[in-house]
Amino acid sequence: MQASQAWPKVAIIILNWNGWRDTIECLESVEALTYPNYEVILVDNGSVDDSVARIRDWVMDRLDRWGPVQGVSEAPRDTLPLGTEVVLATGKLTMIRSGENQGFAGGCNLAIDFALAGDPSVEFVFLLNNDAKMEPDCLTACMAAAVKEDAVIVGAVIKSEDGQQVISAGSRFPVELFWTAQLRSCPGNQESWVVDRVEGAAMLIRSEFLKRRKQELGYFLNPLLFMYGEELELCIWTKRRGLKVVVAGQAVVRHRLTASSGGPGSPTAYYYITRNRVHLARQLLRGRTRFLFHTWYPVSRLCRAAQLAFQGRNQVAAAIVQGLIDGYRGVYGLWNHHPQPGQAGGTECQR
Repeated sequence: MQASQAWPKVAIIILNWNGWRDTIECLESVEALTYPNYEVILVDNGSVDDSVARIRDWVMDRLDRWGPVQGVSEAPRDTLPLGTEVVLATGKLTMIRSGENQGFAGGCNLAIDFALAGDPSVEFVFLLNNDAKMEPDCLTACMAAAVKEDAVIVGAVIKSEDGQQVISAGSRFPVELFWTAQLRSCPGNQESWVVDRVEGAAMLIRSEFLKRRKQELGYFLNPLLFMYGEELELCIWTKRRGLKVVVAGQAVVRHRLTASSGGPGSPTAYYYITRNRVHLARQLLRGRTRFLFHTWYPVSRLCRAAQLAFQGRNQVAAAIVQGLIDGYRGVYGLWNHHPQPGQAGGTECQR
């Protein structure tokens, strides 16, 4: 994007759940962005620690970066559900406190609603995990790809926390529902490339498209999934309408994978991923592919659970089995064994 071009306004959406340290590090990376025209909508998703006070104090100490404090009455409070309130508003950041943990989808829906209702000039929304850190040119590169490719959704390249390993450069559907199908390297020297799904940890979405989706479905991200799989459903819904989903090769985010659910092998992550893949297969697959999934997936998950139980990881094995059962029973929303603060996997955000 040339310097002479206008910079469309972007609302950066960040969720916090008992993870103020990670959230502050995430906000520090946002401060370093080269992209000039953005605001941050930060949702505290029902934290029971001192996250709100910690983050608010940190922002108040850096008003030279985040702009002057504004009266919270100026915010579009009529868009907020009962039990939710604006606790801080500055020139570039609004912090909203939710009365309950709404999951990744629910928290993002709240923030997107607030952003679009509060400022009609917001042309894009950028979803960013609180345990992720943006490289300074990340948002600029995503925006350039959106303009050049005329893409509705643009994802960043997700790298490990140390930046040495590409964790995801997009993925392919429907293979992803059967097993891991993420691109682990960037294709050649391309500036951007078309994919079936980008990571929800760092994705740019056009506002007009989000408004259209809500008019049709009643939500931006499917709140019934609670966490994991929301971006897959969104991306496939997008592509089936003939619209583009791409990854911007120069947009980089460093991410601590599944930190919010206890790490890559936690019971929480396994439960939601297992359950929601069943839901997504029922919704997105057709014909022979759907038959193959429902023939293969339950057997593969039970074998994986048996393997983990043999290794002594009984809680993880039980979470897989419960996720499989709940998927086929049609159970949605918050898992009744979702960890609370102080338990394994009971800190940080929602991903």
